[in-house]
Amino acid sequence: MNVGLVRVGYVGLVTAACFAEAGNSSGCADNAGGKIDRHNQGRVSICEPGLEAIVQRNVEAGRLVFTTELHNGMDAAQAVLLAVGTPSKPDSWPGIPAVHVVAESIGDLLTE
Repeated sequence: MNVGLVRVGYVGLVTAACFAEAGNSSGCADNAGGKIDRHNQGRVSICEPGLEAIVQRNVEAGRLVFTTELHNGMDAAQAVLLAVGTPSKPDSWPGIPAVHVVAESIGDLLTE
């Protein structure tokens, strides 16, 4: 399966790496260019035992690709996961404006 992931912070990176390790293709989009460059070199910016080896193995195998361009990460995706921030509002409900923005952007890219 081809999985698209938006935002590769802690949750998104670990999720994408696990999908790729299971044999799926993961296209990951994030707007942090430096982080994307490091990930495409198989280096990770978070501390999770064994994660860097998994990322390296799957980047080299072509199952894990990172980009700053949303359309490149979602082109062949059969499922898209959003791992964007949802900071708590003062009333303790999650703030989801980022979810709406990204969902609308993905909607604009849909062809089927």
